[in-house]
Order: sequence, then C-alpha cells, then structure tokens
Amino acid sequence: HGLAPHDSTVFLLDVRTPEEYNNGLGHVAGTLLIPVQELEQRLNELEPHKGKTIIAICRSGNRSGRAADLLTRHGFTAKNMEGGMIKWNEERLPVVRER
Repeated sequence: HGLAPHDSTVFLLDVRTPEEYNNGLGHVAGTLLIPVQELEQRLNELEPHKGKTIIAICRSGNRSGRAADLLTRHGFTAKNMEGGMIKWNEERLPVVRER
C-alpha cells in the first residue's frame, strides 16, 4: 500500500469510534483518531496536514468515504481507504491493539 507512517506526504486519519480503534480490528500505527461524527467540528486539528494526502480509514470503507468527501469539500486532499480495517486485516498488514 505504501501507507507507511514515516511517509511525510501522507497522513492517516481513523474515523471510527474510540472503542473500535482500540479493540477488534485494531488500528494502523501512527493514525489520528477523530470519529466521523466529530470530524466537521475538529477540522482545525487537521490544518497542519493540509499539504498532505489524508487517508481516511474506518471499519469497511463507508464512514471513511463520507469523511474523505467532507475533507475534500473543505479543501483537503483526501482519499478513502477502500475496504477499511477489514481488508487491512485480511491482507495481514500490521495493526496495533491496545487492550
């Protein structure tokens, strides 16, 4: 995928709930968590990353699709991670789980 946290041109944004982020499917290292329902109110937190491509991540790709659309409307460069964390886990890519 090339979604390495050390890539300075990409910023990973997880838009699930805190419960989902820390359990179950886990999360990608280096992501910022802003639940999709809070995203519009918290766009200022993403201002420092305006020059980057923001990859929105959720469980399956639905909420992150909405998040990517919202970010794009507000002048960010955003992409949806298709398939979300379900696909990420199926591909056996590294995840963090904080139990």
